[in-house]
Amino acid sequence: AMTTTTTRDKRCGKEGQYACLETNTTSLINYAQQYSFLCDDELFVNPNGFRCQKRCGPKCQSEIVRNLLRQNGGESLDLQNPHRLINRNDLPLKTSLSNRKWHHPKDSKWREEEITIDIGGEGPHFHFGRNFGDVDAINLNVTDKTSFTNRFEEDSTESTVSSPKTRQKVKRLDAEMSSRDIPNVVYGKAQFLPFSSHFADRIILQNAPLTAKVVKEIERVVKPGGRIEIEGPKEAFMDNLETLMKDLCVFPEPEFWGFPHEDFIQTVERSDEEELSQVSVKIQVPSRFNYRWPRNCAMPKEYWTIKKLE
Repeated sequence: AMTTTTTRDKRCGKEGQYACLETNTTSLINYAQQYSFLCDDELFVNPNGFRCQKRCGPKCQSEIVRNLLRQNGGESLDLQNPHRLINRNDLPLKTSLSNRKWHHPKDSKWREEEITIDIGGEGPHFHFGRNFGDVDAINLNVTDKTSFTNRFEEDSTESTVSSPKTRQKVKRLDAEMSSRDIPNVVYGKAQFLPFSSHFADRIILQNAPLTAKVVKEIERVVKPGGRIEIEGPKEAFMDNLETLMKDLCVFPEPEFWGFPHEDFIQTVERSDEEELSQVSVKIQVPSRFNYRWPRNCAMPKEYWTIKKLE
């Protein structure tokens, strides 16, 4: 017979209180005992102390990660040798904790918060007609300040911005955006991600260097069944982006785009390959993917061919 005991009263389960303990005990086999720590609806269990708290969004997540990595003391950081690797279980992401991997109370609305990592992220911003960054992301960066101060010099070629009026507009926008605090920042390098395997539900990399080492770190840190979003210069990204897709054996249709000339527009309605020099790929990671055993599938023919607009 199975007996269920729940320690749930006014002294547990509410915000700031300890989570309530539910035990399921098989009378004949004591070692089969199952237990869960529960909080009231919409509250999450903090694994450090088993107290109930509200949703831990990106600000909360980044603060916990920085504390665990000892990044809040102002000391010099060795980003190539993180103090430790952060595990998902270090964060209050679940509405109940159980000693059995798949055991959760049937009468509870169990859920788990997602983790998004933006490699090189500087927070949401608008860049020549496209939106970059994500409001729900932990921004992994080597600094806590935005770096738009050199963007105009890098991007303001004749093929990018030809109007003096538009140039002045870009300069003004860059001046407004430069040296701002990066939200939800965690210090780190893409080649040495300070996270354990299968840490992130979603990884974003937009116009940050995509090297072979970064590809392997992305494969290690993303959860099976998670999502990867890569965006940047096609020629520079092509080889390592192919490696990533072949390892996963997933080849989503790429989006090609370029920087507009005069106006800040959302889409580019041109098919000139010189202008469509950027690529964006969104990858759904297979649920059975094992980063230790990459698939190395064959690349589809003419994958990088830009389709002409009719």
